Amino acid sequence: MADCSRLPILVIDEDEDFRTALAENLRGDGHGVIECRRVEDALVAARENPGVSLVAGHGPGGRNGFETADAFWAGGGGSVLLLAGCIDGSMEGRVGRRSRLRLLAKPVLYDRLHEVVHGMAERG
Repeated sequence: MADCSRLPILVIDEDEDFRTALAENLRGDGHGVIECRRVEDALVAARENPGVSLVAGHGPGGRNGFETADAFWAGGGGSVLLLAGCIDGSMEGRVGRRSRLRLLAKPVLYDRLHEVVHGMAERG
């Protein structure tokens, strides 16, 4: 299993309760976590923390998750995990073109979250 302490993670979600619960769960697994309510704040944090990975809701701040991921990568960010309430075939097709992007359905099962995040850490 990967050493998650070397994978800092930005968590973006406008829902404070969900964001806080997700961040605390990731911290419990050894991650350094930066919480952001807004996409713009996360993009600044990504520039200040090279190599950071992102866990975000699919539609934070009025952008879709793919737009958020593209902006994150433009600033030098690492892997992205999008959390979506409903994952359909068109979303899965868009992921296929983005090698550093993963999808996970809400509600988030924390065992599955950790499995995906560990996989992100192992791939670098």
